Amino acid sequence: TCLMEFLNTQLGKVLVTLVCVFLAVGIISGVVTTNTAYHSYKKDYRNTITVSADDKVIAKPDIASISLSVVSKGKTVTEVTTDGNKKMNDIVAALKAMQIDEKDIQTTGYYLNPEQDYSIDRVPNQVPSITGYTLSQTATVKVRKIDSVGDVVQKATSLGANEVGSINLTIDDQDKLQDQAREKAFTKAKEKAATLARQAGVRLGDIISFTDDSAMPYPEMYSGYKAMPMSQSADAMAVPAPSFETGSEEVHASVSITFEIN
Repeated sequence: TCLMEFLNTQLGKVLVTLVCVFLAVGIISGVVTTNTAYHSYKKDYRNTITVSADDKVIAKPDIASISLSVVSKGKTVTEVTTDGNKKMNDIVAALKAMQIDEKDIQTTGYYLNPEQDYSIDRVPNQVPSITGYTLSQTATVKVRKIDSVGDVVQKATSLGANEVGSINLTIDDQDKLQDQAREKAFTKAKEKAATLARQAGVRLGDIISFTDDSAMPYPEMYSGYKAMPMSQSADAMAVPAPSFETGSEEVHASVSITFEIN
């Protein structure tokens, strides 16, 4: 036939060879794809066990953050700013003399507001008159010698600080304690997995995945401590320093580990 005659020609033999090559490549590709899918299936559906554990580290707070405010009232702007600025400058100088680093003293508020007369007997539609001014200055201080927190508060109030609040007691190096708690949690999770595997009669394989569900603790906070204004420094120095108990803080870590089992 014509087909047989064509296949016996040089061109026909080349075409036959190419067809065979294409068929062979297709078969090999199919085998590889099937094999890859099989191994992927085995990987996705291999036997596993997931365990979770948590642990904690307990430590005492070693740093305090304190908000110190000077609130001054007077008839004129000059009066309140002269009084307030002098008191705050004296407080900052005293804090530095107590070995508190300049970088740990930050001005976080400076508010000058007029006091207006809104009495009901004033003339209707009349703009309220200004009767005086209030200046509020706030400095936030980090105290790294936590045993001296009471002395810092006592010194500041003796020099004119009449509002003290937002006292946060916390741990300076939280990350270090978090690492310690996480390491304890991982150890506990591995021991738990080994126990479960032994009880189930299986053998633990490689770790496939793990998650860290730890959360950083919130610092302890004291409510505001308000000091009465002192008229004389001698009277102020006679007032004993307040006592602040640091207590303890718990740093928690929680982890989950997935093992392959055989």
